[in-house]
Amino acid sequence: MKKRYLASFVILLTFVLSSCLTAQYKEYKFEMTGKNSGELTITYKNIICLRYDDDISVQEEAEQDYAELISDYIEGTTIEEDFPNAKVKSKRLFEENNQLCGEIIFEFDDIEDANLYKYNKKSPYMFHLPSDEEYFDSNGEKAPEFIKLITWDKKAKLLELTAIVNEPDEESISLLQIWKDNK
Repeated sequence: MKKRYLASFVILLTFVLSSCLTAQYKEYKFEMTGKNSGELTITYKNIICLRYDDDISVQEEAEQDYAELISDYIEGTTIEEDFPNAKVKSKRLFEENNQLCGEIIFEFDDIEDANLYKYNKKSPYMFHLPSDEEYFDSNGEKAPEFIKLITWDKKAKLLELTAIVNEPDEESISLLQIWKDNK
């Protein structure tokens, strides 16, 4: 019995570690609806599979990453783990500009639930960009290169930020067709 569990675990671990599910861009939109509350929309643009495993076909690798997208992100709670105190309002996959995109909308009662910060009432809104993302564009102010911080005016009602997650290359595989085939 233990051998079966161990074998299943090794197969699962191999599947997870061989996967390279990612997106080209990640857009954050914080809409302030109250003094300290609001809605956070995260949009993943151009969801792709980065070719990683030469031991399986391109199609098999893309299908594995699509299965991960559905099980961990759409049906699962992987994204929610970064915002544990925010409430999920909706999740969806959609096509835009011939690319697969994903969107999750959170509601938050406190800005810290959306990973925003203000050290006092007079300070600006601040957001620290995750280490695996690079700044691309924003309606706020980007801090110097040595710190991945974006700030917005304390009175701002709409805070927008676009980050680069992974630039596709010639071996990247769009998951759009697999999504269309499975709708």
